[in-house]
Amino acid sequence: MDVDLRSNSAQELARTTTSVLAIIDASARDENARWGSGELTVEIQDLGARPAGNQEQAIPIVCSTVAAVQSLGVEIIQYSHSSTDCNIPISLGIPAVAIPGGGKSGGNHSLGEWYDPTLGHLGPQNAFLTVLLLVGLAGVTTPQLGKRH
Repeated sequence: MDVDLRSNSAQELARTTTSVLAIIDASARDENARWGSGELTVEIQDLGARPAGNQEQAIPIVCSTVAAVQSLGVEIIQYSHSSTDCNIPISLGIPAVAIPGGGKSGGNHSLGEWYDPTLGHLGPQNAFLTVLLLVGLAGVTTPQLGKRH
């Protein structure tokens, strides 16, 4: 069986993982006792880590992404926790966002997954505008990111 555990909190993820693994182990022991057997075994194999993390919404990368999206006429901004390529940097304290790719989709990671490419061109435009806001445009905008020394 595959078990996919996720949380925004590293402590909660560790607690849940410990609890789930204990339940699986106890269930194997119970089944072996029930049938007078020792044949049922449990082998734990970590297939991938999705580290937990959280960040403020008022940081420059988030504000720049929101401003870029809104400048394209997209009104609905949904802040949500999700498993994305941002998990690792955010878990390390590095600000990150998953920029909408344009178009609409639903049923992600299911047999009913779908994608409508209408307005799909807004995804690359959003990414480009976000970068311009973050680094600034000489003589036009002030960079939202501070200089690193």
